[in-house]
Order: sequence, then C-alpha cells, then structure tokens
Amino acid sequence: MPRFKKLKNKIQMKKKKLIDQVKAARRGSREAELQDARGFVARRKVHKSIKAYNRKNFRVRISDR
Repeated sequence: MPRFKKLKNKIQMKKKKLIDQVKAARRGSREAELQDARGFVARRKVHKSIKAYNRKNFRVRISDR
C-alpha cells in the first residue's frame, strides 16, 4: 500500500510541474503580445464590440420606442 501512495504522489507532482510549465508559457506569451501591441490593449477582460449583436440590448432598444 505505501508503494502505491508513493507512485501516486510522483504522478501528481509531474502533473503539477507540467501545468506550471504551461501556465508560465502562456503568461510569457501574453506579456510578449502586450509589449508588441500598439494602442490600448485590455489586460484583465475582453472588451465587447459595440457593433456585436446582443439579444438583451436588442430587446431593450425595441421596448424604448
């Protein structure tokens, strides 16, 4: 039984390392993208386009008339 726990622990550690590597690569890629960008770039969330169709806002506009 203790052998199984050691093996399971090693597998979990490898998964965590792999996930950490992926996260670090994504962060680095995002930082490089922000440095290369010109003008305003959202850092926290995606900004919606005003022209994008939104069912909720469409209903509000019709009811205002």
